[in-house]
Amino acid sequence: MSPQSPGWITGWGCNRGGGVTRMHSIPMLSDRIRRLQGIEYSKEEQLKKLDTLRKQLQLKKDLLLKYRHMCSFDIPK
Repeated sequence: MSPQSPGWITGWGCNRGGGVTRMHSIPMLSDRIRRLQGIEYSKEEQLKKLDTLRKQLQLKKDLLLKYRHMCSFDIPK
């Protein structure tokens, strides 16, 4: 692709913080977005999965605390 063709961004650009970033072609960025994990799910499905994962994490933390209080391990120094 030439720099004049549509969908092509060339060279280097400046971001708001004054830094320099490398620009990529729009089709390449679109492909990278499609490959993001979880992108195929709707926002509601993602939020439901997040809620499920948070509940699982809390249950595991509670279980670890339960076993920690049940068993005392003598760690040699």
